[in-house]
Amino acid sequence: MSLQKYCLSIFLLFGLLTVSACTKKSVQPQSSGQAQTTQEFQEQHILAESGDSKAQYAVGWAYQNGKGVAKDIAKAFAWYAKSAKQDNALAQYAMGWGYEHGVGVTQSDSDAFKWYTKAAEKGNVGGQRAVGILYLNGRSVPKNYTKAIEWFEKAAEQGDSIAQYNLGHLHYYKHPGVVQDHPKAYRLLLQSARQNDMLAQFVLGNMYQTGLGAAQDYHQAFKWYSKSAAQNFALAEHRLGLMYEEGKGVQQDYDKAKELFVQSALQGNVEAQYKLAVLYYEGKEKMVAQSFTQALDWARKAADLDYAEAQTLLGVMHEEGHGVKASNEQAFAWYAKAAAQNASSGQYNLANMYLHGLGRQQDYHMARELFTKAARQNHASAQINLGLMYTKGFGGAPDYNTAQKWFQRAAEQRDPSGLYHLGLSFLRKKPATRSSAITAYMWLSLAETNGHIEASDSLETLAKALSPEEIHKAKTLAQKCHQKGYTNCIIDTQILTT
Repeated sequence: MSLQKYCLSIFLLFGLLTVSACTKKSVQPQSSGQAQTTQEFQEQHILAESGDSKAQYAVGWAYQNGKGVAKDIAKAFAWYAKSAKQDNALAQYAMGWGYEHGVGVTQSDSDAFKWYTKAAEKGNVGGQRAVGILYLNGRSVPKNYTKAIEWFEKAAEQGDSIAQYNLGHLHYYKHPGVVQDHPKAYRLLLQSARQNDMLAQFVLGNMYQTGLGAAQDYHQAFKWYSKSAAQNFALAEHRLGLMYEEGKGVQQDYDKAKELFVQSALQGNVEAQYKLAVLYYEGKEKMVAQSFTQALDWARKAADLDYAEAQTLLGVMHEEGHGVKASNEQAFAWYAKAAAQNASSGQYNLANMYLHGLGRQQDYHMARELFTKAARQNHASAQINLGLMYTKGFGGAPDYNTAQKWFQRAAEQRDPSGLYHLGLSFLRKKPATRSSAITAYMWLSLAETNGHIEASDSLETLAKALSPEEIHKAKTLAQKCHQKGYTNCIIDTQILTT
C-alpha cells in the first residue's frame, strides 16, 4: 500500500534556509482480505451480485488492482459505488479517493469531501485523515485549521502515522489559530517517525539539530536523518551530507558527504545541486577538485528549477568567465532572474551592474533601488554600498544621516567594512565635535579588531587629534560594544560626560 502525505511547507532553521519538504503520494483503497485468485474472485462476484456490500467492495478492489481478473477501473468504481451506497466505509473512502484524483469517476473535490466524510463518520481512519487534509488545504471547503486538527486527532488516535505527522507539524510551526506546542509536536512526530514516516523522521532530525523542540543533540539528529535518508528522502540525504562534511554527530567523511549530496541532487533537490555547484566552483581539499565545468552543470540544474542562489552563481560565472565565455549581458540576465525572486544576492549583484554600467547602461537610480531591496534583507555589502551611494550623492543628493544608518546596519553584523565606514561617517559630521571623533575611533578600532586592513592607518591618523584620555574612552566603549554584540552601542551623544 502506498501512502499519501499532505505536506505542509517545512521552515527549516538550519543555515537560515527556508525549504519546502512537501511530497505527495496517493493512498489508494485498501485491501481487506480481498480476492487474489480467479476462483476467489468468482466466489466474491457471486456474493456481490446478491447484494453483499463487503463482496461488492472486494470485487471493486480486484478490478482496480487486477487480482483474479483483468484490471478494469470503470468496473472497479461501479462496484465501489454499489458498496458505498450500502454504507460500507471502505467503499465510501474508495469513492472519495476516486473523486479526489479523477480515477474511475470525474474529478470533483466536493464529491470527494462528501464520500470521505461519510467514511470518516463511521470511524474509517483514511477518511478521517482525508477530511483533515481537505480542511487543511481548503479544497471544496473553506480552510479551517480547527476542523483539520479535529479530524487528524481522530485518525492519530487510531495510530495513523500521516495524521500524527500533520498534527505534529501544525503544533510545531506557527499556523493561524493553532497553539504552538513543541512538546506535543515532539510526541506526535516521534510516534509517526517510529512508524517509519520519512517526513516525521526528517523533522525530528531538524529539531535535534537546531535545538528547537528538543535538546540539541547532533547524534540524535544524525540518527533520524539517517532513517529518513534510508527511504531516499532527498532533503534528508542533503542534510545528512552536511553532517558528514562538518563532522557533526558522526565522524567527518568527505566521500560519504559527496555521495549523499549527489544522491540528493539527482532526485532534483535544488539545495544539493547548488551545494555541489559551490563545491566545484570553489574546490574543496579532500572532497572535490575545482571544476568550473561541473560547477556550471550543477548550477544550471538548480537554476532551471528557479533556485535563485544558483542563478546568482551562474551570473558570477558569466561575469568572471569561469567555465563559460565572459558576458556581462548573460551575467545581467541571470542576476535579474535571481533578483526577480527577491534574492538579496541577485539584487546586490544586479545593482552593481547598474552602478558600473555592465551589461546595461549605467543607472544610479536603479542601482540605489536594488541595493535598498537587498539591504532591507540584511545583505551587509548592499548596506555598505547603499551607504556609499548616499555619501557620494549617486542617484540623488548626498544624505550623510541615511548613509550612516546603513553603515550601522552592516556594522551590527560585525562586517569589517561596515564598521570601517561607520567610523569614517562620524568624521564627516558637521560641525565636528570631540564626541564624534571618539565615536569614530571606537568604530574604527572595532573594524581593526575584525580584520579591516585600512582601519589601522585611519586609527593612527585619528589618534594624533585625540588625547590619551579620549583614546582610552574610545577603546573602553569599543570593549563594551563588543560585549553587547555590536548592537545598541553608544554613538556620539554625551560621550564626554559618561
